[in-house]
Order: sequence, then structure tokens, then C-alpha cells
Amino acid sequence: MSRDEITKEDVESVRDRALTKFDENFNSGVYDERDVDKFKTDDGFVKTFIRGPGRLDEAVDLVHESLKWRNEFKINDITEDTFERWAWERGAVYFHNVDKDGHAILYFRVKEHKRGEQPTEKVKQFVAYWLESAFKEKPHEKIVVLFDMASTGLSNLDMDLIKFVITSFKLYYPTLLAYLLVYEMPWVLSAAWKVIKSWLNTDAQSRLKFVTKSDIQEYINKDQLMEHMGGTDTFKYKYIPPEERESGKKKVTFADQTPAVFRSFSENLNEECKPNGIPTGKVSLSCRRSIMSSQDNEENCFNGRLLTIKPAEVLEFSAADGSKEAFDIVFLTNTLPYPIAYKVKTTSPEKYRVRPSYGIVKPGSCSKVFIYLHAEYNDNVHKDRFLIMAMELTDDNCDNAVHLWKCVPKDSIMEHRLRCIYNPCARSPGKLPRAPKLSAEQQLIKISDQLRALESVSLWVKYNSPWGLKMQSMIRSNNRQEYLIRCLLLSVFFLYGIIVVILFILIRHPEWLNIQTTCKSVLF
Repeated sequence: MSRDEITKEDVESVRDRALTKFDENFNSGVYDERDVDKFKTDDGFVKTFIRGPGRLDEAVDLVHESLKWRNEFKINDITEDTFERWAWERGAVYFHNVDKDGHAILYFRVKEHKRGEQPTEKVKQFVAYWLESAFKEKPHEKIVVLFDMASTGLSNLDMDLIKFVITSFKLYYPTLLAYLLVYEMPWVLSAAWKVIKSWLNTDAQSRLKFVTKSDIQEYINKDQLMEHMGGTDTFKYKYIPPEERESGKKKVTFADQTPAVFRSFSENLNEECKPNGIPTGKVSLSCRRSIMSSQDNEENCFNGRLLTIKPAEVLEFSAADGSKEAFDIVFLTNTLPYPIAYKVKTTSPEKYRVRPSYGIVKPGSCSKVFIYLHAEYNDNVHKDRFLIMAMELTDDNCDNAVHLWKCVPKDSIMEHRLRCIYNPCARSPGKLPRAPKLSAEQQLIKISDQLRALESVSLWVKYNSPWGLKMQSMIRSNNRQEYLIRCLLLSVFFLYGIIVVILFILIRHPEWLNIQTTCKSVLF
């Protein structure tokens, strides 16, 4: 919802209802007086709490959550001098460049953050400073958050910090986020994002995008991307202290293109779509809609436990120009780490030709199944059904997939049914259905499924396979050897200690040696 779509009546309604509902808080110091004055006098500030039409009740509650947090966090008192210099020089968080819509990009270099290395509250305060800086400068413009997960591991994952970022956009800055990109997330961190999913509502899930080097340019132009992400930007972060910035006799704002702590914007922010159709810089909403209008509905997918199937429910048969035979295409996408065998059946095999009717979808790939309808049956398809079947494979039984269908247990087979319709309108040859692209929620579900699959495979290998049993035996043997070596070393050190103590005593009391000599002379 744009700022212009929020009416004066909406603003006054939210303001009056908030002042009435939280009257005690406004008058008892629960909120910062600076925020209270701004809320009472600045309509633009009130608009930042209204997410959309008909959501005024939600806006009223957000006013309370945000103002209360701002006072508890002392957000109005945080400045650049609040943080030590090392926090700025590390370059873990900073603004730089813009996406295709002209939104400023807030980079999180996750590998620079080590969980527990610094007090969590101080780290949260540092992140809050950046969000507040963007909010103060342009409160009605959204930003993009980019989590750069390249070269990260478990030590870099801070669930508490991620939860704080999500909560900030959910409650404290409800209209600030355009979307959040997670770049090159390692598979070892997949389980964490299953937990994060539970913190997100449907709207937030649609704003979460998992990207890699191959598809991040769908959101950010190449010239606005860092080199390690496949872009051409050679930017290297460097912190410039305030005294050096002031010595240059130049007032630095968040719009300056400097490698300091401030964001840098491209000079062509207002550039629209070029004649060749390639968007650069800021692309207007109307231009983006024209670009996306030719794309198929990406939500038309069935997200099964083994395969993602597109279309989700209906096969729509229509003929291409110059062709008498109607057809449709089924896309089978495998996001699991092992191959999946599939088979296609129909209730009316005499009407259709399926190519191929069975096969194997390799991990991370998409297979196409072409289904052709014989011309004489065009008007008699509405009762027909297709059954897509899928089962798991291993490298050992890939060659025997055809025979496995006869002996595999039924509960191990995924089944999905599609109904049929006939569309007499001609299909353009250049507009074949596109391969399905998973939404953020589907990606999260698939990632958690992959983790469960890997865990089950790992447990089976560990406790059932000969290789796993052999490895366990070797591990136990190594543990015993290490234990014996530790015992031996301990014994040696203990014996060495006894010898040292005896020598020390003899050196301090040499007369004890004379006593032994005297005893010998008396006896003999």
C-alpha cells in the first residue's frame, strides 16, 4: 500500500483510537516524549504504522508496540558514537547500492558475526541503529535486507539476532521492509530456517526469498551486485571516521556514495525501463508489472513430499498454432538430495500419448512430461484423470527403476491426481508453460524435507549399512586407543613427578644419604 492510498481519515482514525486505547501510556512516560509529540503532530509518522486498507486495528496495536520498544531501547539516543570503532571497521552491516526497484540494500555479512563474541544486546542495538537511520531519512521508502550467507557455518548463526530482525520489521518498523534475500544459505543451516518459518505470517513468508549466484539478478542488477555474487561492483567496505569526513568540509548524508557507514545510491534512480526491455536502476511499478505479465502463475504448483508438480490440479489441453493435436506439459521438480522415479498413468490411455510416461528426476533438476490429446477426443476429456506416481531411489537401484514399481510398498509411493479440461483457444508456441519456481514458503518446506531426508539416510547408514557398522567399529577402536594413550601418558607424568619429588628431597636433605651409609657400616 503506497503512502498516497492512505487517507487523512485513516490517519486521524488511527491517531484518535491509539490515544484513547493507550491514554495511560501516553501520559505516564511509557513512551518517549519525542515520539509522542511526533505521533500527535506528524501525519507521515502515523502512516508508517498502516500496512493496508482495513488494517487500522492492527495499526493501533503497532503504535503501542513500536513506541514502547523505542523508549525501552532508547532508540532516539543512539548515535554513531554509541559504538566502538571496531564495530564499524568490521563491516558486518552496511547500506550499499539498490535493487531493481530502487530500494536501498542493507547488507548483513553473516560470516563477520560470531555468536556470543559480543553482547547480544549491543549487537541488536547496532542493527537497530541502521534501521532507524533508514527510517528517519526516508520513512516512506522501503529497504531490502540481504543476508549474505556465503562461507558461513553454525558458529555464525545467531537465532536470537535473526528473530530480532524479523520482529523489528513485524512490529517496530512495519512498513519499512520490501523483502528479505538469503544468499547462498549452506544446507547445514536448513533446520534453523524451519524454526524461523514459525515466526513468520503469510505476508512475511512471501517477502522471504532464497537466492543463489544464478538467480539473484532477478532482484538486483549486475552492476549493483558485488563481484562474489556474480556482479561487477568492485566495492570494498572501508569505514571513514567522523573526523576524517568532517575534514573534507563536506556534509555527509545517507544519499552520498561513500564507502563509509552510509549507504550509497546509484545516480540513475529515476531511470525507467530501457527500450530493449532490460530494467536498470529504479523500475516503476507499471514497468515491473509489464515485465511480469507474461510470466505464468508461480503458485500453480503441488508441493509433494517427493516432487513439486506443475500444474497443481488441472491439465489444460490446447493446440499450438498450426497443430491439430492439443497438449499440455507437466513439470516435475526434484529438490531432494537423491533421485526420484516417476510414472504417469491415465484413466483413458486410448485418448492420450504421454512422452515419457516414466523416468527419473535427478536431484535439483526438473523433468518435462508432454501429454498429447488425440484430436478426435477433444470434446470428451472432462471426466479423465491422470495419476502422477513417485518413489525414492538410491544410486544402487537407479537401473532397476522399472522393476521396482512392481515390488515397492504402496505407502512408499507418492501419488497426485490431475483432472483434464480442453481449451479450444490456440496456444502460442512462444508461451509454453514455465518450469515451476518455488515460493519462499515452498522453499522452506522443501529445505526442511531435505534435512529430514538427510537425517534418515544418515541414521540408516550409521546403524544398518556394513560401511556404517565398520565405521562405528573403527570409531570405538580409535576411542579405546586414545583412552590407553591418555592412561599411558598420565602414568608417565605421574612417575616423572615421583622421581622429581625424590630428587628434590635428597637435594634438600643430603644427610639422609649419610644415614644410609652409617647403617650399612653398623650392620657389616
